[in-house]
Amino acid sequence: TDGAQDGQIGSGSRIAVVSFSDTATADTQLITSVADLKAAVDALTAGGSTNHADAFTKASELLAAPSTNARVMVMFTDGETTAGPDPSPIAAAARAAGVIIYAIGLSGSGGVDTAALEDWASKPASSYVAITPDDAELEDLFEDLAQNISNPGATNIVITDTVSSCFRIT
Repeated sequence: TDGAQDGQIGSGSRIAVVSFSDTATADTQLITSVADLKAAVDALTAGGSTNHADAFTKASELLAAPSTNARVMVMFTDGETTAGPDPSPIAAAARAAGVIIYAIGLSGSGGVDTAALEDWASKPASSYVAITPDDAELEDLFEDLAQNISNPGATNIVITDTVSSCFRIT
C-alpha cells in the first residue's frame, strides 16, 4: 500500500485472487480494495484436485495488460499437480512475458514438491521460492514477500568503468 491506511492498495498497484482445484477461477479481477481482497481470501476453501496449469493460465490472463508496475504472481501451493497438463511450459511463458513468479510452499504433513516450485518460479530459486514448515511462520513469510514486492531491488543496472591507460585488458 502507499501507507495512507484508506483501505486501498496504493501506488497504482492492483491485486487479484485466483483459486484452483480441478480448474482455476479468478475470484477477483485486478482490484485495489483491501476489503474485497480479504473477503475473497476468506471465502477460499480447500478441496478437489490441483490444476496448476489452469491457475498459471488464469493468472497470466489477468496480468496480460501492460502496466508500469511490476507484474508479479505468487503461487501458494504444495507443488503437487493432480489435474490438467504440465504447468511448467505455462509458467515459463509467463516468465518470458516478464511476469515475476514467487512460489510459496507450506510443507505441513504432506510435504512440498520443492523441485516443481523451483521450476515454476523466477530465477534464482533461492530468491523466489520459500518453503515454510507450518502456518505459524506463514504470516512472517508473506510480510517479507510483500516488502520485497513493494520495494524491489534495482533493475536494468548498467555499470560503466573507465580503465586507465596503464592497464591492459586480456
